[in-house]
Amino acid sequence: MKNYLHLQINDRYEFPLQLDLDRDNGKYLSPDADRSIRNLYTLHSVLVHSGGVHGGHYYAFIWPTLSDQWYKFDDERVTKEDTKKALEEQYGGEEELPQINPGFNNTPFKFTKYSNAYMLVYIRESDKEKIMCNVDEKDIAEHLRTHMRTQDDDLPECLMRRTELWRLLLSSNSLAGTIPPWIGELARLRVLELSENRLTDGVPPELLHCRVLVRMDLSGILLHGWLPSGLAELKNLKFLSLSGNNFSGGIPSGLG
Repeated sequence: MKNYLHLQINDRYEFPLQLDLDRDNGKYLSPDADRSIRNLYTLHSVLVHSGGVHGGHYYAFIWPTLSDQWYKFDDERVTKEDTKKALEEQYGGEEELPQINPGFNNTPFKFTKYSNAYMLVYIRESDKEKIMCNVDEKDIAEHLRTHMRTQDDDLPECLMRRTELWRLLLSSNSLAGTIPPWIGELARLRVLELSENRLTDGVPPELLHCRVLVRMDLSGILLHGWLPSGLAELKNLKFLSLSGNNFSGGIPSGLG
């Protein structure tokens, strides 16, 4: 009797920005490869799987133009990313949290990364300008252009002047952009719900100025970066939901 177990390997695997298949006398080329051209390839996209063997989430980092700018495509959310984020942080393996008190001899905390590269796409340098061409608005399907025009809404700044607000409920409104720092000026805010929107970037530290917050729901908007360490200082906070995001590192000490 045999047992077939599903296993996901998260060992560290580094991949290059450029791949030279002509090296070592072209031993990596297939027998029918065209050896009259330079077979130098540049990384074009990195497909990432985040999760475990039984489920998870897929997104991609793509270098779509001849500039140095990478983009992250995560469902309908598209954000600018640097090369380090697109490459080095997708190698897998373990990640080490920075020490909170560098002056003390603290043992570094390491944890296995569950978001890493799943598939790589390289393009040949000689074909780069054919593939990475400019895209005009007319090249985009009409139904997509219509959708983009109707979905490009930011959190209205007029709310910044409503300092008497104690409850801000804006979940599932297709809001775009980032969580605005001015929310921290709403000193009386007790309930903040921004879940299921298209907000990106991280949690602004200015939110920690909302000292009377009792409930905060930031789930399902795929934020990233580090959680502010001061979250534990919100002593009135009774409900905090951060699921469905891509935060790095661990949970700040003092929470829970």
